[in-house]
Amino acid sequence: MPSPVEPHQDTARLARLGLLMALAGVLQALEGLVPLPIPWFRVGLANALVLAALHRWGWRDGLWVGAGKVVVGGLLSGRLFAPPILLSLGGTFAATLAMAAALGAAPPLGLVGISVVGAQAHALAQVAVAATVVVRSAAVWSLAPLLGLLAAATGVVTGLVAHRLALALGDTDPGDPGAEPTPRPPAETR
Repeated sequence: MPSPVEPHQDTARLARLGLLMALAGVLQALEGLVPLPIPWFRVGLANALVLAALHRWGWRDGLWVGAGKVVVGGLLSGRLFAPPILLSLGGTFAATLAMAAALGAAPPLGLVGISVVGAQAHALAQVAVAATVVVRSAAVWSLAPLLGLLAAATGVVTGLVAHRLALALGDTDPGDPGAEPTPRPPAETR
């Protein structure tokens, strides 16, 4: 049976999640201000915060940071109730779940490899949402190869940023950015 959570631990967790959500949302909104020649494409630096939370505290907290990133980013950019929020939600949830699964890969992928997996899932989910819900045209799938290549490159950058964040969040040794992350404590203590 899991041990009960101390009140101060729960407060610290909520504060940590709130801070990461706010930072990720601000990063997402700022990235949205940069004009890009390719539809729906962003570098995805806010996803480094999601990956750092996944790595450090597990998939639930990573999913909360991802959801908060979408909501806060949508509020700040004025797009919370616009169709692009569906692209962001689909991409963020797909990426977060893919990265959570990749954390347990054997052999280990490291934060950069996990980030590339997440970036690929994000791009694929966005194309799927655009083709079926937003644009409703199969022609959108023609963007998939280009977005996949760009996602691989940005996944590397985001993984390197996540490695630095893991260090800043208290990982004593997240290892080589391309190596296995430091093992997390059992679920009962998170």
